[in-house]
Amino acid sequence: MDKRNEKGYILVVVLLLMVVLTIVGLAAISTSSLDNMLSGNIRLKALNLARADGATELTTGLIRRVVRNMDTLGYANLVTDATLATELRSVYFSTDTQDMSYGNLTVDIDYMYKLAQKGCSQEQASGYEGIGKGSSKCMDFFYRINSRSTDMANSEGTVGAIYRYVDSG
Repeated sequence: MDKRNEKGYILVVVLLLMVVLTIVGLAAISTSSLDNMLSGNIRLKALNLARADGATELTTGLIRRVVRNMDTLGYANLVTDATLATELRSVYFSTDTQDMSYGNLTVDIDYMYKLAQKGCSQEQASGYEGIGKGSSKCMDFFYRINSRSTDMANSEGTVGAIYRYVDSG
């Protein structure tokens, strides 16, 4: 075997191996960066969803307050619709898109319909039907709540809910 013609072949093999390892390393770094971006976006989505869900929960207290007392006491700094108390008592599916707002949170509340509770037909037959304190006994009121939270990088979380308010007097 003539070893004079084989000088340097190991150098070529090692250089090729280094190129392959460099490409594998760069691919791993790229994948790691993508994973970090995805996990950050997932965290933002979960945070926005939790905020929107919290706003939906807060809205149920506002609905109870408005139906019972015809005011927004305790919620005045959040309510952006001056006619909300009237809207929640009589306007079916209002066309507005924002009734409450706080920072990056917006909430739209729509009065959907009402149903008489079972066992209260006597009041309904006598014409005692109505909406609000003292006149809506034995009625179920249904509301649609849409909450949206937005944050950095155009991330968004939206929660939709149907809330049933039971007024038993």
